[in-house]
Amino acid sequence: MQNTDRNELRRSQTSGAIRQGAAELFATTDPRRVTVHEIARAAGVSVGSIYFHFGTKDGLYLTLLEEALDRSARYTLNRRWSESPLQRIFNTGEAYVNFALENPESFRLISQRIPVQLDTPELQQAQARIERRISTEIEAIRVDLREAVAAGELLDLPADRMLTFLWATWAGVIGMAFREDGFRIGPDDVRIVLAGASAILAKGIRPEA
Repeated sequence: MQNTDRNELRRSQTSGAIRQGAAELFATTDPRRVTVHEIARAAGVSVGSIYFHFGTKDGLYLTLLEEALDRSARYTLNRRWSESPLQRIFNTGEAYVNFALENPESFRLISQRIPVQLDTPELQQAQARIERRISTEIEAIRVDLREAVAAGELLDLPADRMLTFLWATWAGVIGMAFREDGFRIGPDDVRIVLAGASAILAKGIRPEA
């Protein structure tokens, strides 16, 4: 029993080291250019350990993407509640900002998502789970948009286009916190900019009194 426990602990530690090493590389480099050897070197493990735990580099990438989406959902699906659908939308944006600033590697994985070769049933199943996770978060905002229109809080505009605009705004401003040039802004500034954008947006998309 003790040997089994030690082996399980060793496997868990190796898997965790691979996850951490890969997450750091994927967050700073196009995942398509990262090699298995680079991940192994960053994690301090053998190349064979990566194949043993995750099958392929794509399998490792999808595992990390799933975990990133789980973290995002814990923020956005538990955003502050409000009776106002419009305020719930803004609260979702606030939750997503908190997620991104507190989990930068996960945010980058989601925002820089790349296609992979789904050449095994395991990868296909992982991709399907990822699509369901994304759809769940998107649908929650879409419902709020429709309810905001029904409540007279928003102009009756196409929900999908408004949703795309909101996500693009949140992701674009958050992304400025991770730039490596003179256009980089701090976490506090991200919140200030998005708060101002929300105020401007609210005035522009609300129907005339």
